[in-house]
Amino acid sequence: MPSKLQGRLPYILLVAVILVLDRWTKALVQARFGLNDSVTVIDGFFDITYVRNTGVAFGIFDLVSLPAKSILLSAFTALAQSWSPFTASEAQLVTAFCKWRWP
Repeated sequence: MPSKLQGRLPYILLVAVILVLDRWTKALVQARFGLNDSVTVIDGFFDITYVRNTGVAFGIFDLVSLPAKSILLSAFTALAQSWSPFTASEAQLVTAFCKWRWP
């Protein structure tokens, strides 16, 4: 009987590939686009535009110092995990993705 990790390995690899592609495309856009520049990929359907979103989802606690921000985000993570339907090992994976530092 295969372990749970072996059964989940394809999903873990898929997530890893998506994360790498996400980081690569963001770096590519930052290197080649000016702020608010846009390029049409599929006319009338799909454009890529370089913008910075400083809304609450991405700029939460921007005015808070780094040590305080880390403590608050860790506290919120612990609170979310206490209400989480995930097992402990799954919650660690979710926490790792939540703590990923995006530019």
